[in-house]
Amino acid sequence: MYGTFVELGWLDAARLKNHLSTSDNIYWHPNTKIDGIELELRQSLKFISQKLQFWNLGGNASFVKSSITLSPQELAERRAVDANAPATRPLQGQSPMLLNLDLSYMNYVNNTTAGLFYNVYSSRLTTVSNGTTPDIFERSSPQLDFSFAKKFGKINASFKAKNILDADYKETYTYKGTDYNYFSYKRGRTFSFGLSYSI
Repeated sequence: MYGTFVELGWLDAARLKNHLSTSDNIYWHPNTKIDGIELELRQSLKFISQKLQFWNLGGNASFVKSSITLSPQELAERRAVDANAPATRPLQGQSPMLLNLDLSYMNYVNNTTAGLFYNVYSSRLTTVSNGTTPDIFERSSPQLDFSFAKKFGKINASFKAKNILDADYKETYTYKGTDYNYFSYKRGRTFSFGLSYSI
C-alpha cells in the first residue's frame, strides 16, 4: 500500500513550512521546470444549419513539458545500472498531452439533454525508481462516456454509459531498450439508468 505522493516544483521552503505538516508525504523538487499551454474551444453547430441549434461541440487540449534535474546521488545510482541514463526525468503524474472532446445536445424546449465525452492523455510517469530499477509509466488509455436525460412531465429519466471503449489500463517499464508489462487490466464498462418523480 502506497501513501499519497505529491511532487511540488514551485513552492519555496518557507511556504512548505507554513502549509504542510510533518505528516504530509510530500517530496519537494526545487529543480523542477514546467512549461505548457492550454487551448479551449466551444462552438454551437447552428452556423451549419438552424436544425443543429441545440448541438454544441467543445474541447480542450493541454501540452506540457516537465523536467526534474536529478540529484547527483540519484543520477549516480541510475548510471550505475545504465551508463546512458539521462540527468533529468519528467514530473511524476504529469502527461505531456491531455485532450478532452465533447458533443452535446441541449434542448430545453422538449427537456432533453445528451452528451458524448472523449478523454485521452499521453503516457505519464507513475512510479519513480530507486535508481536500480526502471521507472514505471502508465500508458495512454482513452475513455468514451455517454449520457442522456429527458423529462416527461414530473418524471425524469436518465441513462449513462461509462468507459464504452473499455481500453486496457496498462503500466510498463523499459529495460535495455525493451518494453515490459508491469501490470494491466480491463476497467470494464458501466451502465446506469435512473428514474425520479417530482412531487
